[in-house]
Amino acid sequence: ISGQANYFGTGSPTAVAGAEVTINTGTQIITTTTNANGYYSYLLTGVTCGATFTYNVSITDFTFTSSLVTNAIALPCPAPTACTPAPSMGGAYASSSSNPCSNIVGGTGAVSIQLQYRERNLANFWNAFDEIIKDTLRIFQDGVLIQTIGSADYSHGPGNVVTVPINVPLASTTATVITATLSYVYVEYTQIPSSLYRGNNIAMSHTGSTTINAVPNQPDLTLQNFSQPSYTSFRFDNVNIKCVTAGPHTVKIYDSIPGGALNLLDTRSISSLAPNSATTINYSDPAISSGTHYMKVVTDADGSVSETNEGNNVFVFTMVVPPSDLSITKLSATPTALNAGSTTNFSVIIKNTGRRAGSFDVRFRANGVQIGALKTVTALAENSTTTVTSDAYTVTNASSDCGVTIEAFADAGLQVTESNEGNNGKQITLGTDLAPYQLPNEVGSASNPAVVRVFTSNQFFPAVRNIGERDAQNVTVRFELAGNWIGADTIANIKAGEIFASHASFTRTFTVAGNYVVNVTADTANSICENNEGNNQGSYHIRVVESRPDLEVLSQYISPSSLNPNVAQVITLVGTVKNMGGNVTLPSVVRFMVDDIQLGDDIPINAILPGRDTTVAATATYSSIIPGVKIMKLIADPLNAQVEEREDNNLATRALIVGDAPDMARTAAGAISFNPSGFVSGDSVLVNFQVKNQGPQVGTAWVRFLIKDTSFATYAIDSAQFTLAAGASTTVSKRMLFDINEGYMLTEIYNSSPIE
Repeated sequence: ISGQANYFGTGSPTAVAGAEVTINTGTQIITTTTNANGYYSYLLTGVTCGATFTYNVSITDFTFTSSLVTNAIALPCPAPTACTPAPSMGGAYASSSSNPCSNIVGGTGAVSIQLQYRERNLANFWNAFDEIIKDTLRIFQDGVLIQTIGSADYSHGPGNVVTVPINVPLASTTATVITATLSYVYVEYTQIPSSLYRGNNIAMSHTGSTTINAVPNQPDLTLQNFSQPSYTSFRFDNVNIKCVTAGPHTVKIYDSIPGGALNLLDTRSISSLAPNSATTINYSDPAISSGTHYMKVVTDADGSVSETNEGNNVFVFTMVVPPSDLSITKLSATPTALNAGSTTNFSVIIKNTGRRAGSFDVRFRANGVQIGALKTVTALAENSTTTVTSDAYTVTNASSDCGVTIEAFADAGLQVTESNEGNNGKQITLGTDLAPYQLPNEVGSASNPAVVRVFTSNQFFPAVRNIGERDAQNVTVRFELAGNWIGADTIANIKAGEIFASHASFTRTFTVAGNYVVNVTADTANSICENNEGNNQGSYHIRVVESRPDLEVLSQYISPSSLNPNVAQVITLVGTVKNMGGNVTLPSVVRFMVDDIQLGDDIPINAILPGRDTTVAATATYSSIIPGVKIMKLIADPLNAQVEEREDNNLATRALIVGDAPDMARTAAGAISFNPSGFVSGDSVLVNFQVKNQGPQVGTAWVRFLIKDTSFATYAIDSAQFTLAAGASTTVSKRMLFDINEGYMLTEIYNSSPIE
């Protein structure tokens, strides 16, 4: 039983969603609901055929109720044998394994023969007497009879399914066809058997076949899955891709250079290799010479295994080994807070992008003078790095003096042959380098300017960085705007490294909105000798915005004279508008609406000072002859005539209910009781809560039960549903476990339907 409900008389067709559907069949009342598209459907079982089924339907959304609709459905009865399926005539089906390794030359192939005998005709009243006689199964291999299996009369019955396993010899790889032929006589009775009536003899025959492709009784070795994880190593799989175990054999690896003879590098002995399996062989030689190598790998190199294919045992590839290449990626000092007489150490990160490098020395120098002893690196693997640290260096100058040139050099003794000998050194200056700038994500950068309002005093904090290698002390900073000096500051210490920014500050009040760029200059006294004297100036970006008014209305600002008026009862609406901005508003208007229909005229309001509000009443009263939920709206500046800080807080809504509604409440103070009344932590207690419906309409709601400790933290929570008629009361109970000695029991009524 199905259908759809729509509202009529509305501006546009609207489906009746979530409404209650009542179906009256004359013998029972059925209740269901419509879905979001207004459709309903109900499956009614146990109906009697042979007549016309008539039912009535009505739908209500609890505001409107549809007129009664009557429908009729013809229910003819089916014929006596309409649902009786025709009997299956049976069949014979042959199958063999699809796994190649199940069928190997010299062995036997397993064939499964499934026999299905003809079924009884259920439309024949006498089918229980049916029987099978003269049952014979014949097996043929490539058309030649190889086996006959007879069954005694009556050993198989109608509809039986029998599986017969057959094993056939496999002499060659030529495809062989196995055919099964089943013949029998089906005796069908159309009356009670007697000496004069022995039924109708029906000859039956079924045939099924399958093809077996046998595989040779030999393994097949080959090489697969080659990969080169590094310049001087590779790996591959020695694989047996057939169904027979490969016996002992060897795998040999050869190398040659262009125009040269093969050189045996390695021999691996394999004891055996199971069918369809592999063994991984890894080869590595860090000392292999640089250049181009022509590699050859041969499995079953000695020809000890007889295979199905002797032509796939060799794999040839080229391997290019580049020379070593040492370079210094970073040179730094630790610590960087240095005075005259302090000591520091220098560290380098050395990278090798070529083949493995042997032993080499690293040299550190300050202004051309070697620092301590050479540092030896015993070896450095390909594509790897190592960190080398110098002996201690004693600083002889002040942090404000010009820096010392520090140099590091890898392979100082030229012990390693490299592809590039020109990238082994790196230099830094052990001095300061002051640069005032903001990173792109920082406040004050061009992409993220500091935003302030006009006529407000603000303190700004531009960053000053030291991108040198030594900390700077007592750095003077000057701030200029449009060529005018607007402030100065001194930073006691700026640590070396871009990430260690220090901040100077200045205070400024802007009286005109706009974008401003403050010029920041570090080391204004030029008292510090820096690595780079050309980057001491930078910019700090500020955006100054106007202070605007901001009209705001909230739901709690809408105050009807009654939130639950009766049908046709007249009520008044009052609303409040507040200026949350920092400037005086312009004169404006306020608009009241109910269900998107304007209530009265727009109400003029005067200018509102920052932080102040005004309250107005709608120029018209409101009443409705249609019960239900109504949505009130209060809109400030509905024509959007005023530029504000926010434009998304000028509208608020609040619901009221016209007509009868439930009003769920506790019956009185002290409505909670316990059973038993005395208990200790760990007891299970029945909590009782007395409730009453003080409204004029029946409703369903929930009670939430909460156990809280002395700090009002929730320890346990549960809920129960109840329904109350108008004016009725009841006790809602829930058994709960109390696992604290002292606290509170809280009950709360929520989710009332209809809305209270």
